[in-house]
Amino acid sequence: MIKINIDGSFLTNLNTGGWGAIGRDHLGEPVFAACGLVPVAADALQTELMALIEAIPVAELLGISRVIFCTDCSELKKAIETNSYDMSRLGPLFMQAKYLMRLAFSDYSVEFCPRACNSPAHKLAMLGGVWNQGSPGLWIHDIPPDVMNSVAKESVGP
Repeated sequence: MIKINIDGSFLTNLNTGGWGAIGRDHLGEPVFAACGLVPVAADALQTELMALIEAIPVAELLGISRVIFCTDCSELKKAIETNSYDMSRLGPLFMQAKYLMRLAFSDYSVEFCPRACNSPAHKLAMLGGVWNQGSPGLWIHDIPPDVMNSVAKESVGP
């Protein structure tokens, strides 16, 4: 089982944002990090949702079949676990995320984690907000130093 922390960042003045995801093994060691630009976004919930949608094919590409997605957005967790958001303006994207998870994984869940426990994914989402490489960033080995510093701080605690 791989735990994937996801996060989105939203730039209100530009109506854009970024997404970030970091996968960790059972020891908490990073197995990948990814980020990308969300070129058009209406709000923070949309960027959080895009982080989930973008993390799914990354995990699938790496052969991950059992996953726990961790988000600091309780609204995203509720939208994925229920049908209550399916008729909202983001409904088609929520349904797409649920469909992709059913196809890609033999076992999956979405869990809430406090913002303080999502710092590495947040750093990646901020990087994604200024990402201009054309395609998402994906690191398997050389994970960006800022992100690794956040991972190290999390494992040490406050």
